[in-house]
Amino acid sequence: MLKKPKAKKLTAEELAIITASSAQQTGKAQAQKTYDPDYPVFGVPINQKLLCYVPNHTVMLPDGSVGLRQDKFAAHPIIDGNSYGNVRCTQGIVLESHGLDGSCPLCNASGEVWDLYHKEYEAIAKAKGIPVDAPEAKEGLKEDRKKLAKGMTIKAAEVWYTFPIVVIDCEEKDGQLTTIPKKTAEGQIVGKPYFYSIREQTYINKWLPAFDTITTDDGETPTHAGGRWVILNFTYTSNTGKHDKMGSANALKVAFKNMSADYKVWEEYFDKMTESWTPEKAQEVVVLDAFRDMEETQEIADKLLKPVRDKLALYNLSGGTANTTASAIGAQGDAQNALANFGATPVEGGEVPPEALVEQTSGVE
Repeated sequence: MLKKPKAKKLTAEELAIITASSAQQTGKAQAQKTYDPDYPVFGVPINQKLLCYVPNHTVMLPDGSVGLRQDKFAAHPIIDGNSYGNVRCTQGIVLESHGLDGSCPLCNASGEVWDLYHKEYEAIAKAKGIPVDAPEAKEGLKEDRKKLAKGMTIKAAEVWYTFPIVVIDCEEKDGQLTTIPKKTAEGQIVGKPYFYSIREQTYINKWLPAFDTITTDDGETPTHAGGRWVILNFTYTSNTGKHDKMGSANALKVAFKNMSADYKVWEEYFDKMTESWTPEKAQEVVVLDAFRDMEETQEIADKLLKPVRDKLALYNLSGGTANTTASAIGAQGDAQNALANFGATPVEGGEVPPEALVEQTSGVE
C-alpha cells in the first residue's frame, strides 16, 4: 500500500488551481512542447481547417534575398525508452564557451546504432533462412529492414523550420471551423500566436506549391510567407469515419488567402504582437528547438546508446548468434509490437508528435 501523503497547507487559490487543472486531465501522457506557456507551440488539429496569419518578420539571407525570420536547424529523431523526440544537432557549431567544437555526439553515435542494426538484421535473416546477400533478401526482408530502421534510437538529423503564426478565431458551421474570421460586437477579430515547427521537406512539399498561386504586382513569385494569410487545411476523408492527428498531419494542404484592405490594421497588430517571437526565443522556449551544449548533448547520446551497447555486447559475447529480437520481429507484423522488442513503444495513449512517427529508413530499402 502506498504511503499516505504528508499533510499540506494549501491556500484557496492553490486548491482552485489543482481542482481546475485536474479536471482537464485525460489520463494520457502529453508530450511537452514548450518550456514557457506564454509561448505555446502549435499542435495539429484533428480534421479541421484553420485561417492563420504569418507575421511579417523578415531577414536578409546570405544570397541577398529576403526570407522569413525563423529558426532553421537540424535535429535528430530519437527514441528514448518508450517515447519519441528530437534533439538539436550540434554539427558545425563551434562555440568554445559551451564546449562545442563542430562535432555532434548524436552524429558520432550513428556508427554504433548502425552496428546494432546490422547485427539484428543478420539474426533475423538467419532465423528466416535467408542469406543477407541473397537476391531474395531484397524483397523477403524488406519489411524487417524498415522495422529495424524505424526502431533505431538515434536517426540521421533532419532540417526543421520554426516561426510564429497567428491562428484566427473563425466561425463554425455544422461543427467544422470555417475560414471566416469571427468578429466581436465591436467588430474586432481574435488571433492567438503560436510557434509553428515543420520539417523542411514537408514545407517544400506542402507550402512551396502554394506560392505559385500568388500573383504579385511585380510578377515575381514570393520567397516567403511573411505578411500573408494562409489556410492550413487538415481535413480528410477517413475510411473508418474516425480521424486522428496522424491522418490530419499527413492530409495538410496549404493555400494563401487574399484578405480585404480592412485587415491591414490586423496585420500590423499581429506583427507587433509577435515581435519577441524570434529564433533566439524559440531556442529558449520550444522543446524541439532547444539549444544544448556539448556536455548536455553528450549526456543524451550516452543515455540513448546504453541499450544499444548492451545489445551489442550480448551479440559479441555470443559470437554474433544472439537471438534476443530476431524471432519476435520475424513473427510479428504489427509495427508497434516490433518496436516493443527494441524497448521503443510509443507512450500508451500519449500524444506522439505526428511527424515523429513518419517512417525513416535512412537509406534502407
